Amino acid sequence: MDDKRKKSKIPIKPKSSVRWLLENATGPQLDFLRSMGGGDDFKDFINLITKFRHYNVYTVFEYKAEDDKDLALYRSYRKGAVDILTDLIIACQLAKEESNRRKKK
Repeated sequence: MDDKRKKSKIPIKPKSSVRWLLENATGPQLDFLRSMGGGDDFKDFINLITKFRHYNVYTVFEYKAEDDKDLALYRSYRKGAVDILTDLIIACQLAKEESNRRKKK
């Protein structure tokens, strides 16, 4: 009988920027990402990034744009800042798998 409480692991297919970061990280850099993702304070880091995401949403709505193009540029800038940090979170979570993949080679 299957244990229904056991959750299956859903594979994460990272974006190309995350794959690039993991593939090009040196051994010590990958170890740092892995330790950051496996540490007790990682939840606090994610909470901090979430607050930053909310801050970016609010600043876009409060921004006094001169025209639509100006607003679009500002919005793109803010979205990019959040995407980079989100990619870093995903890279920290996947660093252990990348480290194991390198050891198997």
